[in-house]
Amino acid sequence: MAHISLETAVDGPAGRIKLYDLHLEGAFEGCRIKEFRMKSVPGEHAWACIQAEQSLREAKEWIYHKLEGIPVAVKGAEGEILFCGPVKKTSLNVSGGSCRIELELVSGSAFLDLKRRSCSYQDGNLLLRQLMKETVCEIPGGAIIFPAMGEEVTGQPVIRYLETAWEFLTRLASHRNVPLVPDIHTTGEPRIFAGIPNLPVPPVQWEDSAIVQIRQDRRFFQAGGQEAGLNPKDFWHMILKTQGY
Repeated sequence: MAHISLETAVDGPAGRIKLYDLHLEGAFEGCRIKEFRMKSVPGEHAWACIQAEQSLREAKEWIYHKLEGIPVAVKGAEGEILFCGPVKKTSLNVSGGSCRIELELVSGSAFLDLKRRSCSYQDGNLLLRQLMKETVCEIPGGAIIFPAMGEEVTGQPVIRYLETAWEFLTRLASHRNVPLVPDIHTTGEPRIFAGIPNLPVPPVQWEDSAIVQIRQDRRFFQAGGQEAGLNPKDFWHMILKTQGY
């Protein structure tokens, strides 16, 4: 039975969405999505999993392609992006004249978590923002927005030892109790926010859906909770399920 399962702690695009409203852009365009799951939590790479079906005639142009790393967007009926990220893993099952497709996507922030590097910064007057921006720009297409950081300086020399850009950025942001949040609503590039983005959109509303669980993510407490000025709603996990059409 088809269903949609959504686990998220950030706002998504607006509008009431049905399963058959969803479509892919970038690979297997025109396929019929049977199941869509995604998770986006502050401090982690986001991911999505799509199960779909398509005729072999339409799918064959992608069957022999290496899809890993290719950006794929999951869009609603009005073109709103629910998730956009590079393909991490692909599974294809051809039977007769049809192809069953399973795609696992990850946020572009995962590109920041591939190579380890060591370096040091001796200037204690260096802005944290500048250091984080330089680190993100090590990766092609990297960008960072600072919705929750000001003009703080490092205050002391900073050493990076065998850390990926993501690990180093996470450590720098933790000095201000700020989580890193991947951008999943624009491109598959390694774009991130240092802090919870204040996106001018309401949460996703799923047609005929029911919230079956809401829980507080442990990172809310690890980051200092309300004493650190954090909003507990920014660290909720919500699981919704919708019956197939």
